[in-house]
Amino acid sequence: MHLKYAIHWMRRMKRRPRCLTPMSFAGLLCAATLSVAEPPAPADLILTHGHIHTGNAAQPWAEAVAVAQGRIIAVGTNAQAEAVAGAQTRRVDLQGQFAMAGLIDDHVHPVMGGLKLLYECNFPFSSGPEDVARAVGRCAASAPPGAWIRGGQWDSGFFDTHPLDEPRRLLDAVSGDHPVMLVDDSEHNGWVNSRALQLAGIDAGTADPPGGRIVRDAAGSPNGVLLESAFRVLFKQVLPAWTPEQHVAAVREAVRRANAVGITAFKDAGAYEEYLAAYNAVDAAGDLTLHVAASLRTPSGSRSDGLDYAALNSWRRQKVLENRCCRRVKDTTQIACTSTSASDSLGASLPALSL
Repeated sequence: MHLKYAIHWMRRMKRRPRCLTPMSFAGLLCAATLSVAEPPAPADLILTHGHIHTGNAAQPWAEAVAVAQGRIIAVGTNAQAEAVAGAQTRRVDLQGQFAMAGLIDDHVHPVMGGLKLLYECNFPFSSGPEDVARAVGRCAASAPPGAWIRGGQWDSGFFDTHPLDEPRRLLDAVSGDHPVMLVDDSEHNGWVNSRALQLAGIDAGTADPPGGRIVRDAAGSPNGVLLESAFRVLFKQVLPAWTPEQHVAAVREAVRRANAVGITAFKDAGAYEEYLAAYNAVDAAGDLTLHVAASLRTPSGSRSDGLDYAALNSWRRQKVLENRCCRRVKDTTQIACTSTSASDSLGASLPALSL
């Protein structure tokens, strides 16, 4: 995992972290001697009296660290960090608290996770049929009449462990007039009830789409399990879209949870345009307290036409803000965009167009 050396403690700060380069504490320390880079300005922030893990085997611990313009410029003793202080330096006494490098998660789906936590019907992977039925019944009882019940996640080996002749019937029995869609742990396959199949127009006469399968019962009718493109393309098109407000709330929840465990940067591995708009909204409000790299989603499923790079470049340029911006286009199923804060650690490996 890449490390972005923002200080873990900075997640508690009210102001937004500045862009930090992926310099390690180890690179700033030479054996047991303090190494101070030439700072472009005096330290903006000094943390003192801490128990700071450096990542340097020769000197794994320090008591102070200094930061200037988003870069760690000194690690060592309190006195050594104070040597790079200026008139406007902010000082924080850690009072013996632990601090370490901030972490980068280089493949995560934070908006999906935020939406799931805030709005979906959830149950653990270990759930059996009765557990799933209880969870869906509970969610259906509290949902508005006819509203979609969506969530999960069932283990991808669920139906091997728990053979069910009619999986949709188990959901039908507890869902009333609600359509139900439950995704598996891969996010590639769905388990739905009869009402959801009806709304999607999937019945015994529906052919399997390319790259997917509608699992059927002995009579040839859909049994409620949809695999790959049968779920991701044929079925998902009928799901109501999340609102902009829900996307913004999901970003806020994802950022809150990431910061809480010391993550100061992540790569959204599949960002729809709505996700980028939500990142922009949170960033514009001053609340995007980590750095984001985004892989822009392109259409799912098979396609014969090439990608419209001009359109994609136009799209990404519209979404550039301080903590979340895009600089590269990668010719794969997705479009890779690296933020200024992550470009050193991620961008070097990306085959890119010249921009």
